[in-house]
Amino acid sequence: MYIGNGNTPTNVSLEIARTAFDLFKRNYSWPKPLRGIGVRGMDLVPEDCAIQLGFFSNEEKREKLEHIDRAVDTLRQRYGYRSVQRAVVYTDPVLGGINAYDDHNIHPVGYFHTA
Repeated sequence: MYIGNGNTPTNVSLEIARTAFDLFKRNYSWPKPLRGIGVRGMDLVPEDCAIQLGFFSNEEKREKLEHIDRAVDTLRQRYGYRSVQRAVVYTDPVLGGINAYDDHNIHPVGYFHTA
């Protein structure tokens, strides 16, 4: 998934969530309450592809965030999805009951793909 200017690929969950929330805030005026919202990744590239570093980018911080995401993924694989959760999950009981892996269908190709 590309973040920011569209030229920098990322696999950092925090960057993806912040960008998705920013897009949502800029494009939804709250005429009605929402039932749900989703995020989809497109134009995926291999994790080891070359990345052009920016002059003002903080690559050390990105590497730390990637390392944290890998550690969380490892813990969840070993001890279950709910073994590590964000603190906000505990403030909302409905949100705390969601298991992204077991509760949702994930389609590798778009559901309405006709090609």
